[in-house]
Amino acid sequence: MMKISPSIKVLFLFIALSLVLVPTLIACEPKPEQTPDPASETQDLPSTEAPAATASPATERPKVLNVCIANEPSSLYRYDGRNSLSKQSVFTALYGFHDGSTLLQSVPDISQETVSPEEGMTVLTADGTVQVLRKGTQVYATGQPEVTAWDTDLALDMQRSTIIYRLYDEQLWSDGTPLTAHDLLYTYHLLRRLELPAYQWALERTDKLEALDEQTLKWTGIPGFVASDPMAFFWQPLPAHLFEILPDEDLLDHPMATLTPPGWGAWRITDWQKGAQLNFERNPNYIHVAAHQNGFEFLNFVIVPDAEEALTKLEQGECQILDKSYQLESLDEARLYDLATKYQLVIEDFEPVGQLVFGIRPASYDVGFDSATVVRQDYFGTPQVRQAVAGCLATFDIATSIFNRDWIAHSWQLAMDTQPFVPPVVWTDAKGRLTDLGWVIRDGSDGVRVADGVPNVEDGTPFRINLLTGQSAQSQSMANLIVQNLADCGIAVTHTSLPAEELYAPGPDGVLFGRQFDMALVNWGKLPFPLCELYTSGQIPGPSTHWIGTNIAGLNDETFNYGCMNGNSDEMMIQHVPAVPLMPQIRVWLASPDLDLTELIRYELLSELKPVVP
Repeated sequence: MMKISPSIKVLFLFIALSLVLVPTLIACEPKPEQTPDPASETQDLPSTEAPAATASPATERPKVLNVCIANEPSSLYRYDGRNSLSKQSVFTALYGFHDGSTLLQSVPDISQETVSPEEGMTVLTADGTVQVLRKGTQVYATGQPEVTAWDTDLALDMQRSTIIYRLYDEQLWSDGTPLTAHDLLYTYHLLRRLELPAYQWALERTDKLEALDEQTLKWTGIPGFVASDPMAFFWQPLPAHLFEILPDEDLLDHPMATLTPPGWGAWRITDWQKGAQLNFERNPNYIHVAAHQNGFEFLNFVIVPDAEEALTKLEQGECQILDKSYQLESLDEARLYDLATKYQLVIEDFEPVGQLVFGIRPASYDVGFDSATVVRQDYFGTPQVRQAVAGCLATFDIATSIFNRDWIAHSWQLAMDTQPFVPPVVWTDAKGRLTDLGWVIRDGSDGVRVADGVPNVEDGTPFRINLLTGQSAQSQSMANLIVQNLADCGIAVTHTSLPAEELYAPGPDGVLFGRQFDMALVNWGKLPFPLCELYTSGQIPGPSTHWIGTNIAGLNDETFNYGCMNGNSDEMMIQHVPAVPLMPQIRVWLASPDLDLTELIRYELLSELKPVVP
C-alpha cells in the first residue's frame, strides 16, 4: 500500500476544509473573529496624535481615511495560520499587493533546465505526486511523454524550473532597515519548519532557494515540475533583523510580530486600540510614494461588527469605506442595488472556484467493469462525450445568467472578464455530436437519448443521470440551469442537494471522495496551483491513498498528466474535461461618493485612493 507523506495529508486537509468553508456569491452573514484575552495582549505601543475616526468637513481636503471593518484581527502575525478578511484588509495598508510584487523590480521570468536526477532526490512523478526517487519510480524524461521507470544505471534527464527574483535596491522596512534577500531566506526556512497547509504545495515543489546577492534570489524547483506562476514561490518576507533571534513559537505571541509588525507598504501602524480601531500613518520609508501614495496622511481601521451600524457611519461620513469583511455580497439583490445607487460599490476577486465535475470512473469500477452487471453505466468514459455535454452547457450564456443583476450591472467595471465562466466549446453542434457518439433520440421517445453502440454502455440505456450540489441559493440556481439545458440536449438530470458535511464527507462512504456520483457541483476555493493538478492520477481518492485526493472525477490518463505537468493546464482541461468551470466567487466593498475611484480600482490599491476635491 502506498504511503502518504504527512505534508500531503496536511495539504489535502486544507483543500477539504476549503470545500466546505470557502464563501461563494451567496455567503453566510459575517461573524466577529474571536478576539484573544485583552489582558494577555496589552502592550505599550507607540502612539501618535492621529485624528480619530470622525468625518472631515466637506470644505476641507480630508487628511484621514477611515475604513470600517467587521472583525478585529486576532493578530497581525502573517504566518499564524489565520487569514480573515479583516486581516487581509489591514495587510493591504502594511504591505500593498498581497502577492508581494511591489517588492520586485519586475515580474520574474521562469526558465527551464535539464538535470540528471540521482537516487534520494525529491521529484515530481508521472502521476503528479511528489516522491523521493527510488528504483522503479515512474517519471517523465525530458521531452518524452511516455512514462519511464527510473533505475540507477539509467541515463535520464528531467526538466525543472528556475526563477530569479530581484528586489529593489533601495527597498526598506517601515522602520528604516533595508529589506534584503536575507529576509526572504529566513522566511522560507521558517515556513519549512512551520509546515502550514496553505504553503505546502509550493514548498514541496521547491528544491532550494538561495541568495545570489543582497537583492537577488534564485528559486530552483524539483525535477519533473514545470512552474507556471512565478509569484507562487515568492513567500512574503518577515523582518529577519527582528524575528530570527526569537524561537519560532514565540512569534505567535510577541508584540513585534502580532501587534506592530513593520511592513513595506504605504502605511505603518502607530496604535491599536483594542476593540475600537487600528491607527496608521504614512510610511516615511515607502519607496513608491510618487506612484502610489495619495493625499491622506492618516488611515484608521474602525472596528464596527454590525453591518447596519457601519452603513450608518458610511452615510454620516464617519467611514469612507466598508471593506470586504462585511461580505455585503450576501445581501439580497434589492438591498445591493440600493447601495450601488447611493455609494460606489466595487466588485472584485472574480475566481472560477465552482466546477461541474464528471464522475468519470466511480470507485466501483476499480474492482472490474462489466456493462451488463455494473450498477452505473459508463456515461462519461470518453472525453468526447464530456466535451459534448460541456457544449450543451455553453448554449446558454453562463456569465450573463450569473451577472445579469441590476446591482452588478450598475457597478460593472470594464476590466471584469466573464469568459472563465463560459464552458469552452469543442463542438459547436453538441446535439449532433452526441448523436454521432451513439447517444440517439428514437422516434416516439420522451426526448431522452438512449445508447446505441456507445462503448461500455448497454444498448437501450437512457441517458439519465444524477446531479449533486450543496444547498446554497447559488448552487440551487445553477443546478436548475444545468437541468434545463441538458434536458434540451436530451439528457435527463435529477438534482439532489445535500448539506455540506454530507456532500464533502470523506471516502469511502462519502459521495464525492468515495467517488459515488454522476455529476456534482463542487466549490474548490481559490487554488495555489494550476487547475489541472486537481485531476492528475496521483490524486484519485481510493484504498491505496487512504481515500485522500482531489481527483474525485477518477480521471486516469497519462496524456493528461504529462500535459498538466508541462504547463498546459488550460489545454488539458479542454481536451479531457474532467470538470467544467461554472460558478464564480466575488467580493464586494463600498466607498463613499467623496472618494475619487479610478476605473480599474481594486482594494489592494487602497493607497491610491484620493478624495474628491470640491
